[in-house]
Amino acid sequence: YKSFQYEKMRHSLRVRLSFLAVAVVILAIEIYIAAFVKGGFVRHYLGDVLVTVMLYAFGRAVFKTAPKILAFEIFAFSLFIEILQYFKVLEILDIHNLIIRIVFGGTFDVSDIVCYALGCLLAYLIDVICFLQKYKSPKI
Repeated sequence: YKSFQYEKMRHSLRVRLSFLAVAVVILAIEIYIAAFVKGGFVRHYLGDVLVTVMLYAFGRAVFKTAPKILAFEIFAFSLFIEILQYFKVLEILDIHNLIIRIVFGGTFDVSDIVCYALGCLLAYLIDVICFLQKYKSPKI
């Protein structure tokens, strides 16, 4: 019974709307970074960490997936995008749309993969720690 109650709270409308709000705020930050930050740590590293946190938050708002699985899925998706960059798929497909190029990024970089992993881990840990503190459930 406790496990059912925990799962019900974890997927409640209030929790999902909170994750949606977090995702929208991070999206606004990402747009600001893309439009106004031209280089350095924030553009090259923090932006990549934040994008996976944002995707995780959107995922928690939309899907009823366990946090561990969601974090892994977001990392796998991010890795897939990075592999597409490695093979220069946008150039092969002759895609010049600015929005698509911003979303997919331009160049492959191993450090991006590290940032994606850190972002997924950070999102997962914040989710689990905050949720467990709020609902005092022993189950992760």
